Amino acid sequence: MFPDDIARVALEYTPVEVYWLDLDGRIIQVNAAAVKALGYSCQEIIGLNIWDIDTRYSMAAWRAFIEFLQKNNGNHSRIESFHRRRDGSLYPVEVNAFLIEGLNGPLVCGFAQDISARRQAEESLQASEERLRTLINSSPDIICFKDREGRWLEANTADLELFCLTGVDYRGKTDCELATETHPCYRDAFLCCEASDERAWQANGLSRGEEVIRRPDGSVKVYDVTKVPLFEPDGRRKGLVVLGRDITERKQTEESLREERRFLQAVIDSIDDPILVISADCQLLRANQAARRFFIETEKVAANEDRWHCAMRFALARRHERLCNASEHECPVQAAHKNPSQRLKLTRSYWTPHGAEVHYEVVFNPLLGENGEVCAIIEVWRNISEHIALLNTLRAREQSYIHLAHHDPLTRLPNRLLFNDRLNQTIHASHRHGRRFAVLFIDLDRFKQINDSFDHSYGDQLLFAVAERLQQLFREDDTLARLGGDEFIVILTDIHQAEDAAIVAAKILHEIKQPFVIQGHQLLVGASIGIALYPEHGTTAEELVRNADAAMYRAKESGRNGFQYYSQELTARAFDRIPLESGLYYAIERGEFCLHYQPQFNLQSRRLRGIEALLRWQHPELGMVSPATFIPLAEESNLILRIGEWVLVEACRQMKDWLEHGLFAGDNLMSVNLSPKQFDHPDLVASIARILSESGLPAHQLELEITEATLMRAPEQAIDVLFRLRELGVKVAIDDFGTGYSSLIQLKRVPLTTLKIDRSFVTGLPYDSNDVAISRAVIALAQDLCLEVLAEGIETEVQHNFLICEGCLNGQGYLLSPPLEVSDLQMRLADWQAAP
Repeated sequence: MFPDDIARVALEYTPVEVYWLDLDGRIIQVNAAAVKALGYSCQEIIGLNIWDIDTRYSMAAWRAFIEFLQKNNGNHSRIESFHRRRDGSLYPVEVNAFLIEGLNGPLVCGFAQDISARRQAEESLQASEERLRTLINSSPDIICFKDREGRWLEANTADLELFCLTGVDYRGKTDCELATETHPCYRDAFLCCEASDERAWQANGLSRGEEVIRRPDGSVKVYDVTKVPLFEPDGRRKGLVVLGRDITERKQTEESLREERRFLQAVIDSIDDPILVISADCQLLRANQAARRFFIETEKVAANEDRWHCAMRFALARRHERLCNASEHECPVQAAHKNPSQRLKLTRSYWTPHGAEVHYEVVFNPLLGENGEVCAIIEVWRNISEHIALLNTLRAREQSYIHLAHHDPLTRLPNRLLFNDRLNQTIHASHRHGRRFAVLFIDLDRFKQINDSFDHSYGDQLLFAVAERLQQLFREDDTLARLGGDEFIVILTDIHQAEDAAIVAAKILHEIKQPFVIQGHQLLVGASIGIALYPEHGTTAEELVRNADAAMYRAKESGRNGFQYYSQELTARAFDRIPLESGLYYAIERGEFCLHYQPQFNLQSRRLRGIEALLRWQHPELGMVSPATFIPLAEESNLILRIGEWVLVEACRQMKDWLEHGLFAGDNLMSVNLSPKQFDHPDLVASIARILSESGLPAHQLELEITEATLMRAPEQAIDVLFRLRELGVKVAIDDFGTGYSSLIQLKRVPLTTLKIDRSFVTGLPYDSNDVAISRAVIALAQDLCLEVLAEGIETEVQHNFLICEGCLNGQGYLLSPPLEVSDLQMRLADWQAAP
């Protein structure tokens, strides 16, 4: 086959469309690929003009194209266009056209390649690139691509805006070159970029660091920059990817947190008590200086150690050698994690290196997160060593007070209070077991003559010596007590016959008749003894003591220095109470009650402190009836509630009236006694509030007095009522203090303002050692509890001066003023108020 034939066959079977056209644009020959692509037959195509199938050309455009080829000596032209198929559809083609010399003149030979697939790929690639650029530009992070020489290839919008390069032709330029085309403030940043680029290349891998960029507006940005170098297969540098994230706010937040932590650390370091923050796994997260010093001083933790397991703290504790998370000792930190709603508080004792024991109260408080979960436990350690020492001192003092309250300070025998308690216990035990016992009331004969003949110290020593002799006569289960003065009393337990008590009484008389040597003087005394048997002569403590006392007086009447049993003829006839009870019922309606007022003074300045309202009953037939007679009747019949309210209303009304007339000052008090039944009434607080409101008397000028026995019958209930009264502003005083049985632990919880020393303890001052000791104890107790103290029944200057010297600054009694009627009181008020 000749070469021309080979070429013809090749053109016929090539997939490329081949066209031959004359210079007028008519198609004179096509190959099979063109026929197939256009959808015409070969005969239909031949004779068509080029603009019939190629959208690029018109007749004028074709002529211009021929001129172009002729000018370029027939060199080929490569163009892209669209061919139109017979059905009118278009497809893209790439055409290469040549001007060649044919047999009959010049021809145009065109080769058309269907580029539909390529166009689709290019469009897809372009769309992908657009999406990628959109994605990159939408990122707030800066993104930049550089070539091996550090020239910028691409950068996203965030990067261009950061360096003010928007609108600048940045491609192909290095950092140094770009530094000259933007604001001068970026120069240092661009130089740092070049240096960090080189470090990334040298690292031969990903490099990360922070870069500081100053903006033209003066602001400073901090970026977390990651640089990824790319290499050719042969190891040559290819390009660099730069990624940067603005961490300015994060850095500011971190700095704020650091500042806050520094502030918090400074705050807790300023606290003297150790403070620890413990994680759930018992790791120490934070501690103040006090805590660190504590652990360093105990030499259990190194000074430079930052994280300690909480078990180390427990190793320091005396009696806590085992780990705190042992099965028998649950870790308090873990317990606080399990029950965050429960506030855990422990007390621990430690030994310092100097051998001193210190006590800490440790409180575990959960630190909660935003969702209420427990993040950590805050331990606050408070040194309570002084508090513990004070409590121990108070306990010791309380024991001393209790002993003093229950024992006679002169003879150290049980006093009346303790005797009554033991007598009641003996009655209960004897009743339960069917046993008998005796009460022996002993009164010394001729003791008054000895006391009057010698100094009082002789009498005290004699009483002490009598007590020593008597103690030797009794068994351990028996009780010997001193009631006061020269009176002693004995509980002789578990006797079988009445004569047993007589045998003991005879021994007592024999011992007391023996001479006593006091300060070189031989003193002789005797004794009169009264005997009451249980249950024949009484079944209550009051009956037995009263009847033994009556028998003792019969013994004195019988010639002294002997003993007598109680008999019924010694019982005093009971007072006829019927007229009193009936009259008491109508006393309020008839206006038979009135109030007398006894002034209370500052003992040093004689300035008026206040007045105490005292109830009086003017009976139309019996005359003035003693409160000691009708008050018990009122208590028994429940009339005391009506009477007590009348007293409160009248006292408040009268005090308000005096205040309005200027007879009393704003700090003077009106003291009113509350009976036990009044105090127990559920409406007491509301009733007092109403009376104060109706009378207009300021609450702080009303002082309510209750007895010690009333307080101790139901301490918790009483404390609640007193707190509510104090919330009204009313003052509260304990009347007859020292005659009851108060627990000092309870007493310190009671919201009192005043303790009143009972007149029975003032009477013997300053000569009766018992009264002196008890008065001093009450004054000291009031001072320790920061309470006002007031003495009742002051009748002599000696008593007055003694109380001032001992620190009792307030008092009342006949020496200062007796109880006065309203008219008499008003006449004397001006003089008292004028006192300095």
